[in-house]
Amino acid sequence: MKRNIDKPDYRSMDEARLKHELAGLEQRILGITGDPLDYQHYRRFLDWSQNEAKVNEIEELMSDRCLILNLLFGCHCTPAEVERLEKVNDLLLEMSNRTYHRTADLVRALLVMKKDDMDDDYMIESRLVPTFDFKQELLRHGPSVEVLEPEELRDEMVDDIRRMSENYKI
Repeated sequence: MKRNIDKPDYRSMDEARLKHELAGLEQRILGITGDPLDYQHYRRFLDWSQNEAKVNEIEELMSDRCLILNLLFGCHCTPAEVERLEKVNDLLLEMSNRTYHRTADLVRALLVMKKDDMDDDYMIESRLVPTFDFKQELLRHGPSVEVLEPEELRDEMVDDIRRMSENYKI
């Protein structure tokens, strides 16, 4: 993705100017998507949008927004606090990744079992952040998998399946 040469240098701005820039970015995002700020909404927008130019613009605006929010956060933290929070964030990400991989391995193992090896249906419970890759893993198994909870993930899966059926005029 090409970056705009005329883009402001956010890192050199004071807190008031950053807040002003943030408000402007959020208005531009609202103008493109038509909806208030909601990260999940943007992920869905980026997934279904057929307009590559809009997708690229939204991605760049969201990237700038993230940078500004991080800079604003840093305005109120000491360097020691920032370092501590970065370490905690890295640890949480590592834990989430481990949980996802363990759960994905378990799901794969259950799905490759022969029908004769199964006494009954299996229900798998786990705590994880449903990522795009996890949803793809579930969709890959078609009717062999049903998401029961959380409702938000189930609704996203229903939306994805509905859009797929519309693509094939089913």
